[in-house]
Amino acid sequence: MATTSGYSRTVRLWRRGGDVDRAPILHETTPDKMGLWASVDRTRSVETVWFVERPGFFDAVFWLGDRTGPKVKLDLPTDVHLEIHRDWLTVKRRTPWTIGTTTYAPDTLLGISLSSFLDGNREFTVLFEPSERRALEHFYWNDGRLVVSILDELKPVFDVLTAVGARLGAVQACRPARSRRRARLAPRYGGSGKQRRSAGKRAGSAHARPP
Repeated sequence: MATTSGYSRTVRLWRRGGDVDRAPILHETTPDKMGLWASVDRTRSVETVWFVERPGFFDAVFWLGDRTGPKVKLDLPTDVHLEIHRDWLTVKRRTPWTIGTTTYAPDTLLGISLSSFLDGNREFTVLFEPSERRALEHFYWNDGRLVVSILDELKPVFDVLTAVGARLGAVQACRPARSRRRARLAPRYGGSGKQRRSAGKRAGSAHARPP
């Protein structure tokens, strides 16, 4: 079963060797939505299945559940991007977001304990704030640490954050070093044809022409 956009309409519990068409349906969306997805999260204390329905390309609705289906719908705007790891929820929104008396600019990265969020707590920690020359490019989790990819004056910077008690705190910021190997190879394929042929002879026939 597919939506009019050509993506899956259902999430099913399929067991190896069984008939996919007869696999029990755990969750289903309507044909006019973009699609429906699910993923298994084993970073938490209990196995969790995340169900994600996309009404459109830039919108998503998230449910927390298990192998029997969705249980709790996350109370979030649809224009958010989030990453969940263990008991941490990290989220950013494409538009201004007012929580209580505080309004956060688009692409402000916020973090909170997932269990606290589900209990109704909305005291987010600001993990990144965009500015005129600094923009959030991406963020992801890796072995208990949150890696935040930032463009600072269009230069890549990576902030690595880790849990400190009940909050996330920055532990280091690193700027990728320029690749020396690439810098050495670049002249081999630049310049005039005569220079390229000369460089190819010195390096051997395997490097005589660009790949």
